[in-house]
Amino acid sequence: MKKIILTLMSIISINVYSTPITHTITYNVTTSVTCSVGDTLKLYGTFAGDYVASTYSGTNIVSDIFPTIVSTSPFYIGYFVIVGSETSFSFSEISHGQKTGTINVSSVTGVLDYNNHIIPKIFPNPCKNKITLSLGKITLVDILSSDGSLKSSIYIQNEETIIDLAEYPSGLYFLRTEEKAYKIYKE
Repeated sequence: MKKIILTLMSIISINVYSTPITHTITYNVTTSVTCSVGDTLKLYGTFAGDYVASTYSGTNIVSDIFPTIVSTSPFYIGYFVIVGSETSFSFSEISHGQKTGTINVSSVTGVLDYNNHIIPKIFPNPCKNKITLSLGKITLVDILSSDGSLKSSIYIQNEETIIDLAEYPSGLYFLRTEEKAYKIYKE
């Protein structure tokens, strides 16, 4: 009985994010976006120009896209991956000024239907140098730093794989698959 209760408690306390979604943010058009941790914000200009973009937590910069000159439609500037602390974004185009908007990061609520899914296991978390992934399938896994920058991509060919994180500094990272993003901590 204790084993069943502990198993149920561990299932309920798993921090699983919803499937990451890509949101489009357009200069001088988008004023607000609601998203979840692990979602991607793709930024587009409305005309050719020299753009800079940032996300903020209060007044602190979370991530930046440095000056990017775009000259052909669809005027793609770059992207951000939401890490959870963002509250706003800003765009600047050299000759047209700065435009700002809000980011509403929603909390994940509800329970996933595990009847048709294998429960992923990622352990130990936090880890020292190695983390074991048991995702139940062959998939591509991106390792993202807390600012959303891609550190590496690994094609997982076994149902259980050990990833060596020894070269990465301590901190928060995201493991992103085609379906979900997971928080991991490296000590």
